[in-house]
Amino acid sequence: MAKKVFVSIVTHNHAATIDGCIAALLEQKGFSTNTNLAIHVIDNSSEDQTPALLDKYAPEQISYLASRVNLGFSAANNIAVAKFLRSDYDLFLLLNPDLKLTPECLETLCSRVIEDNEVDFATPLLLQCDQDLNPLHPERIDSAGMILLKSLRHLDRGQGQLLESIYTEECYVFGATGACCLMKRSFIEDMLLKGERHENDLYKIYPELEVGSSERAPLLDEAFFAFREDADLCWRAQLLGKNCLYFPKAQAYHLRRVNPQKRSKLPNLINYLGVRNRFLLQLNNYAPLSYPTTIVTGLVMRNLIVLAAIMIRERSSLGAVRDIFYLFNRQRERHNLLLKMGAQHQKVLRWLKAESISIR
Repeated sequence: MAKKVFVSIVTHNHAATIDGCIAALLEQKGFSTNTNLAIHVIDNSSEDQTPALLDKYAPEQISYLASRVNLGFSAANNIAVAKFLRSDYDLFLLLNPDLKLTPECLETLCSRVIEDNEVDFATPLLLQCDQDLNPLHPERIDSAGMILLKSLRHLDRGQGQLLESIYTEECYVFGATGACCLMKRSFIEDMLLKGERHENDLYKIYPELEVGSSERAPLLDEAFFAFREDADLCWRAQLLGKNCLYFPKAQAYHLRRVNPQKRSKLPNLINYLGVRNRFLLQLNNYAPLSYPTTIVTGLVMRNLIVLAAIMIRERSSLGAVRDIFYLFNRQRERHNLLLKMGAQHQKVLRWLKAESISIR
């Protein structure tokens, strides 16, 4: 069966890990570039040695585009999505530059996804690793798929837990982290979403994104810039009746730099984006009356806690409130478009009650 895979990697100061990431791709069992594997890398104006490292790869190995400005994770990947849709490749792999696939990961995951018409997108088991992308001993989980809580938080299943015998069964999950997400062509075509009337509100915050916007496919919401855009994609997927497979027989190693436990040590920009994008996520996808059990825990309590925190001890994130004001109409337009596309809030409701659903 066909299994031509188009890989999209977006870098920004990833000199420490990009070689390991690409080397693992070039060593994937059953794949070779220019036959059934295409590696597309966009560098978002790195200030370290990332561009020099990427320059050393031959055009036959990777397709490399250097952006003079930081387009963000979403817009840069949307460039790759557009190129994928113009190609004859079957599957699209969203891949972080700080992640290393095991040698049989791609073949194992692709074979499982292609054989099942019920699967729309998928994630392997991600394990934690050291700075050189080598596995930890004993093995600890980085992500066994994404979950959604009644507080409207999205988390990675099992993160930080010893692997041992947990999360070893394949199942459907709410979603896949953007660090490693394999998607079918038909899934991407169904997931494209772009407003009309208020779309230009995005450029009040990111004027650089207006240039070349027609050359990007609107898979990831570019208003997110970076962080939580994967949760937005997964929530939209569930609203549109798509299935995400967690397949632990396929494995990869991920050097996670951002998680809730590290918040106090993260750069201000990352925390600001995290706050803003939490609210964008809800504006895009959330319908309170469809999830009554979340109104107190998520809409009221958790949001008030977040707002109080930025007022009292994280004032560098206050700009998030201004951005939400600018983007409010745009995000609600996207929400209304989802309703017209047949959003299934009942399908999302089940994920507030379960971490996973058996496929058997």
